[in-house]
Amino acid sequence: MGQDGAKVLCVLPEHSAAAAKLAVNSVLGTERGHFAYGVTPLAAAPDGMQQVGVWVQLAGGKVQQVISGGGFSANELREQLQKLRVPTVLDFGPDSGPILSRFEEVPIVMILLASHDWDSNLQIVAEAGAAARYAGRIVFLTINTAKMPQVADALSISNDPNDLPAVRVDGRQNKERQGMFGPPAGFELTVSGLQQLADAYLQNQPLEKLRKSAAEPVGAAKTVDGVDVLTGGTFDDQILDSDHAAFVYFYAPWCQHCGRFTPVFEAFANQAEVDGVKMYKFDSTENDTPEFLKVEGYPTVYLFKKDDKYKPVMYDGQPNLNGLQQFWEEELPEHNQVAGNMRIDDEL
Repeated sequence: MGQDGAKVLCVLPEHSAAAAKLAVNSVLGTERGHFAYGVTPLAAAPDGMQQVGVWVQLAGGKVQQVISGGGFSANELREQLQKLRVPTVLDFGPDSGPILSRFEEVPIVMILLASHDWDSNLQIVAEAGAAARYAGRIVFLTINTAKMPQVADALSISNDPNDLPAVRVDGRQNKERQGMFGPPAGFELTVSGLQQLADAYLQNQPLEKLRKSAAEPVGAAKTVDGVDVLTGGTFDDQILDSDHAAFVYFYAPWCQHCGRFTPVFEAFANQAEVDGVKMYKFDSTENDTPEFLKVEGYPTVYLFKKDDKYKPVMYDGQPNLNGLQQFWEEELPEHNQVAGNMRIDDEL
């Protein structure tokens, strides 16, 4: 581990060394070529790594332990290594969507740019994100506002080129620091400026939090396309403390899958109007998801039944009207007469 380069070292426990070594070997088939691998008993572990588990040294970066203890599985190890290989710089588009959706816990530095100075700013972002310390920890995401104006709208950022670039840090599902954060006063889009912002977030230094928790109001609820819009401040009142069942659709404006599913859910909501059941959308880039909910990717739909609000049922069917109707019929049999009248259109 003393040489330069990206390496993985498994420090084996005495009681289950064979099982741990087997897990490492099973991962090599898919991850070989990305890292150099080694295994060692605890007694022979290098200085600074005198703990059982998996240690990683990235090129030019410091050594860090990614899995502690010796009881890890091959799947756990593979997940950690694949997260470390997530590109630190991405451009918002079809290719980045699946990566960002899969690794929801990796925060994003969202950099909204105008088209006229795209190339020069892209070079700044690329240089800032090249630092090895960001691998698997944060992503610098460039967004062309001329092509993706909905992202700026969702973040309440002006699309006017004179107001760009604009930067936000989205903690998404990062357990250590969830929320949406703005840059400090005087921030400038430079290599050092971006790196200082990323480091401030990762080191939990003070930043203005823009996305609010479920207990913090961010404005009154409103209706868009026939669906009530929840905010952090209205979730408890509209969902947990209400006397009706509710479908809640959790989404992110940058999510490619959400772009296809949103009109499906809106069509379903408009056809499923019935007393005792309400339909909502919840923008997870504007509000923190309540802690008791498990929202690991987008889109996610939960049904909150009237008498069991803290044990909602997650929708795991196909992203079309047929799937949503079948879910309705199975989970809300008392309303099947309404569901049976819905128009089904799989083309949505």
